[in-house]
Amino acid sequence: MTTELPVIINLDGEHIEANTVNISSGGLAIRCPVTLTHGATMEVSFKLPGSDSNIEANAKLAWTSPGGFAGLSFDQLHPSSQRHLQQWLFAAAQTDGHTEAEPVR
Repeated sequence: MTTELPVIINLDGEHIEANTVNISSGGLAIRCPVTLTHGATMEVSFKLPGSDSNIEANAKLAWTSPGGFAGLSFDQLHPSSQRHLQQWLFAAAQTDGHTEAEPVR
């Protein structure tokens, strides 16, 4: 789902502020002000629109591209966070007129 949200990346004790470009159940595409190293693992934290709680996950760098763009794949995502993310993605897809997916129960 294409959306721009602030995300905090904790990489080796350094907190980096970035923005999401796209969110999926498997990870994030971000625009990051620093260059991330291939194979890097990090903790990410972000808040979905309309939510009071943070989604927190362990992620690893999947790809980078010019302009500070990077793809992060979730390594570990707590089941409640995964469920919350799936429900948000389903609701956002319905709003956009895409209703092929089944809701997560």
